[in-house]
Amino acid sequence: MNKENRKAILLDFKNLENDAIVNSWHIMDIDLWPIIKDTLFFDVIKPPGRLAGFKIAIRNFLFTINYNNKTIPAFKNPVNAVFIASDTTRIVKEGNLYNKYFDPMMDYLETKDKQSCLVEFSKLKGTDYYKDYRLIDGLQYLKKPSETFKIKELRQLLNFDVIIKTLCEKYGLKYNYILEKIKIKANTTLMWRDYFDGLFQTNTPSFVGVLCYYCEPSYGALLAAKKKNIPTIDMQHGGQGSGHFAYTYNTNSAKLNLLPNYFWVWDTASANHLNSWLPENRILQGGNPSLKKDEGLALKSKLPDNAHLILYTLQTTIKPLVPLFLIDAIKSSSKEYLWWFRLHPRMKTEEKKELMQVLKENNIYDKINFMEANKLSLSTILGAATVHISSYSGSLIEAALLNVPLNVTFTEIGREYFSDLIDQKQLHYYNPEVNNDFLNLINESISVNVQNNNDDVTNYQAILDSLMVKKKN
Repeated sequence: MNKENRKAILLDFKNLENDAIVNSWHIMDIDLWPIIKDTLFFDVIKPPGRLAGFKIAIRNFLFTINYNNKTIPAFKNPVNAVFIASDTTRIVKEGNLYNKYFDPMMDYLETKDKQSCLVEFSKLKGTDYYKDYRLIDGLQYLKKPSETFKIKELRQLLNFDVIIKTLCEKYGLKYNYILEKIKIKANTTLMWRDYFDGLFQTNTPSFVGVLCYYCEPSYGALLAAKKKNIPTIDMQHGGQGSGHFAYTYNTNSAKLNLLPNYFWVWDTASANHLNSWLPENRILQGGNPSLKKDEGLALKSKLPDNAHLILYTLQTTIKPLVPLFLIDAIKSSSKEYLWWFRLHPRMKTEEKKELMQVLKENNIYDKINFMEANKLSLSTILGAATVHISSYSGSLIEAALLNVPLNVTFTEIGREYFSDLIDQKQLHYYNPEVNNDFLNLINESISVNVQNNNDDVTNYQAILDSLMVKKKN
């Protein structure tokens, strides 16, 4: 990933939104800028692979055929809330696949005699789902969209050709390929809009919650919900600082219909960033439902005497997978240091193989704990950890919320994303180009017994109670 390109494209987005022309790009019932923005961003930071053109052709073909005649079933009982997510946020809890953000919220609603359902947009893997009676496989009901989007309509938008061609030339993107991707994302959004139109025909929930609003299933849900005046909420699932394209807009863009009515955030720093372009009444600071401040006590009590658990939370597509300063620290550390590596849920097989090869080549593979690090909940591990390390993962916020003594980012992106946490002394920026002894930093933190005191609280129950009666802005 080219860091300079990332900064540059974010600055280009900011300038385009200031000009406001991109906010006028509207076809059918879609404000297109969020789709165009995410298409450009992901292609800039991660260029398409050699099979990209073939995948485009397959997806275009699916829009031309009726391959599904299933009827969306009516709800057996009134549903008060509809949640939408991929299965990548699930963890294994007591033998069941558990959505760490939405299942706690759905459980709470059930205690209030409020029913909810979770629509997943990734293929279901089996029957070992937590409370699977409230789970819907949205994919099996998708059909050819009732209307389709054409490239010529894109090119008729005000200054579209000039703006997109300029960006493509600047970042080495293929203009026609970008047009095809935008078209496919828009048509997939329409497929999911049609699905949720059908789902909401039989029931009008009090609100719709999405995990990662900037994907086609969520975009479709937002459009369908807004047509019925159902409030929509995006649940924070990671870092949302100024370095994140989907959570940084100009105030001119705040009313685009592919943005949710409300943004649910974990902490004050995330709320403050959103408040730089959104009105305060569109930000819900309900905390992270997956975190419990005392959950790590049992694990901590089982660690050997004088042991220090050090968690490295990996991310996908980040290279190198293990930075040299961390390899050196592991090599030099004594047995009291317990190194746990937690893999990203979307890490590809090739990345995992590369990771194992790096660890073995450096003779540190045997020092790494993968089993518990990827089996136990993040809340449990962070609650017992002395040190947490990550590039710019949202786990840095979670570690701050759980008061991990030494919480470390080592990249410029992390420093930009979480500048508020750094200012509040809840996150340490370690610059490996300037510093060369990470183990010494850990030792110093342990010796002075660093204590953090983040008083942001999880308040999702009160927010859910209010949502049962909340009306759209």
